[in-house]
Amino acid sequence: MDKAERKKMKKLKFDEKFKPCRGNDLLDVSQYGRVRLADTEIILRQIEIDNHYFVENPKKPGNEGAFEKVHRLVALTWLGDDYDKSKEVHHINFNSYDNRVDNLKWLDKGTHEKLHEERRKEQKG
Repeated sequence: MDKAERKKMKKLKFDEKFKPCRGNDLLDVSQYGRVRLADTEIILRQIEIDNHYFVENPKKPGNEGAFEKVHRLVALTWLGDDYDKSKEVHHINFNSYDNRVDNLKWLDKGTHEKLHEERRKEQKG
């Protein structure tokens, strides 16, 4: 996300809405890609791993220290009706740090790979 987009996002925070995370009742997720604990409303710190943002999943038996991809949490929560296990989350603007719901959509794996392959070819010239 560039500087102008970050500035715009700060202005839009006043209309930020959180919904319970689909599949994880310990978390709430906003349309802007922020994740908080459902019971305390504390915003979770996001960390960068391999060009994506992750949050630590609240400790659950058998799942201590597990990390969740923020874009998947946003898509599951806000675009959940289109979800099935064969689909992947695509960043429409190809910026993997931009986890706003408006920038995400579900794609089947083949279509997703094809889009990224075409993008790589365009960038090579």
